[in-house]
Amino acid sequence: MAEKKNTTIAITQTTNDRLELLCGTLNITKKDFIEAAVSYFQRNGIDPRTDAREESNQAIADQLKIISAQLQSNREDTQLTKRQNETLFGLVKGVNDGLQAVISKQDEQQQATQLIVQQTKKKRHWWQRKGKDDEN
Repeated sequence: MAEKKNTTIAITQTTNDRLELLCGTLNITKKDFIEAAVSYFQRNGIDPRTDAREESNQAIADQLKIISAQLQSNREDTQLTKRQNETLFGLVKGVNDGLQAVISKQDEQQQATQLIVQQTKKKRHWWQRKGKDDEN
């Protein structure tokens, strides 16, 4: 493995004091801090000469717009699903009501059929008895 060669950078004493304070707070070396900072700026596409808060705020605002659009879309989907469910419920209720009416008619027809059968048996019995009476 090739050894990485270090170099020296010049910063003001005030900046060095601030860097040492940050490194002490974070418990890292100045070398690790500089490497992490360079990676961070590069990875996130941040220009360290600008106010990162402004860029961060804009990124947050952009994300909020995306989230808001997604929520609106979800709300519309939910409303559509609710209307579809209401329509489906209405159809199911209509089918159920229709089936109940058919069942009720079938019950009425069955009762009428039983009544006809009973009356027919009575008449047959009456005719059978009448025939026996006529023979005697």
